[in-house]
Amino acid sequence: MKGKLDTLPDNELIYAVLEYVFKKVGDDAENRLELLNALPEGLRAFFAVWLVDSEVKNGGFSQYFWNRGDGGAAIAVFGFRLLGAEDHAALMEEAIEVRERERAVMSPFVAKGTLEAFSESTKHTKLFPLDMRYYGLPDIEPALIRFIRAHAELFDDRS
Repeated sequence: MKGKLDTLPDNELIYAVLEYVFKKVGDDAENRLELLNALPEGLRAFFAVWLVDSEVKNGGFSQYFWNRGDGGAAIAVFGFRLLGAEDHAALMEEAIEVRERERAVMSPFVAKGTLEAFSESTKHTKLFPLDMRYYGLPDIEPALIRFIRAHAELFDDRS
């Protein structure tokens, strides 16, 4: 993986790393977190940040936590900090705190697990203002690209 990164143009770099992570993790939903945790630190941090960014841009922090749970949130904070995106990291920590405070309110919706339940749950969360703040932050993709270019050794999983 490490050598391949040097040859890719910026517009292909993120997708190449994602493809690599998806191949390593595969479709094993039951063991996904364990498989992700077995990846090198740089890959875990990269993937966690990318997941947050993708989910929040698509449907907000509510969608992120609904789809991903809590498993990758701490590594996302670490990843944002690794990228030098301190404002993103602080906002993610705030989202985690809101999520924790709302856990009891959200649990009946999560237990149902339906699209309707998700839609209804969004009426009972205080995450929406955090979404607006996230959208106002600088786009994280340039930071992901710079990080990969500067730290290709972190993406070496031969060890």
